[in-house]
Amino acid sequence: YPNLICIDENNEILGNLYPLKQRNKVELLYYLFMRYNCLTSVGLSLKRDVFEKLYPLPNSMCNYQDMKMHIDILNIGEIKILETQLIRYRRTRDKTNISAHNSITTTRENLETEMLLDTYLKFDNIFLLEQIFHKEVNKTNIKPYQETLPFFLGIMALESDNIYKKYWGYHKIMEFYKNDANAKILYEKYNFTFKDYLQLAKKCDTGDIFIKKYRKYKKISN
Repeated sequence: YPNLICIDENNEILGNLYPLKQRNKVELLYYLFMRYNCLTSVGLSLKRDVFEKLYPLPNSMCNYQDMKMHIDILNIGEIKILETQLIRYRRTRDKTNISAHNSITTTRENLETEMLLDTYLKFDNIFLLEQIFHKEVNKTNIKPYQETLPFFLGIMALESDNIYKKYWGYHKIMEFYKNDANAKILYEKYNFTFKDYLQLAKKCDTGDIFIKKYRKYKKISN
C-alpha cells in the first residue's frame, strides 16, 4: 500500500489528501469495522495467489468494494504500508465520480454497510477477534466463540458510533437469537436471556422523529 500524491488534470499537485497512517493488522481491522476506510486501493500490489482468493468482487457493492477487499486481505495475511509516495492520483476539479463526496454517495455507503460488515463473519481466528475488540470485550464481557460469531460481532457493532453499523449488529443478533438452539448456547456462554435481548434496542435508539413531534404537539395542546 503506497502513499499517494494527488494531482489535478493539469498535473498540478493538490496535496496529500489520502495520507496512510502506520497501523498494525489489529488496529486496521478495528478501524475498518468501527470507523471508516483508512486504506487506499490505488497502487496496491499483491501476490497472484492472494488476488485469486479476492476476486471477483461483488457487483452490487459500488462504494465499498475496495474496503471489503482490504478486510479480506487482512483476514488472510499481512499488509505493508509504504511511507514513500510512489503513486500520482489524478482528481479532476470539475467532474465527479462514483466516490464523489455528496449526499448520494453517503446514502449509497450507508446502504452498503451491512453487506460490508458481513465480511467479518468469515473470520475464524478467534484470538485475532479478541485482540481487535479487546476494549469492547472488557466493557461488555462478551467474548468471541466460533459458534457465537454472528452474535459476538453484533454486540461489537452495537458499540459503534455509526447507527447503520448498530442496525447491522442488531439484525445479526436477531437472526441468531431466533433459533432455540442458539438461544440456549447464548445462555450457556453468556447467561444471555430474553430480558437482555430486549435491552439491546436501546443501543439503536436515536429518538424517533415522529415521537418527538407528537410529544411537542401534545405539550402545545395542553
